[in-house]
Amino acid sequence: MTPQDVINIRLAYKTLFESDDGDVVLKDLRTRFHLDQPIFSNDAMEMAYLEGQRSVVLIIQNLMKDPENNITEMIEDG
Repeated sequence: MTPQDVINIRLAYKTLFESDDGDVVLKDLRTRFHLDQPIFSNDAMEMAYLEGQRSVVLIIQNLMKDPENNITEMIEDG
């Protein structure tokens, strides 16, 4: 993945989720996957599952940040 590919992907996320519909969907994801509230379970498997759901929303929010920043980090993760 080239740096330009990473920038293009981040711009696509930013464009999508900053639209009116995207904002509605992102707010739903934040609520549905417990982004704004603590999660806890005595069951380690359930806790891992819930944290996995949360991490998807965190990734989306991270991708929406300034597309020009952290390109090296995104390439290494991609």
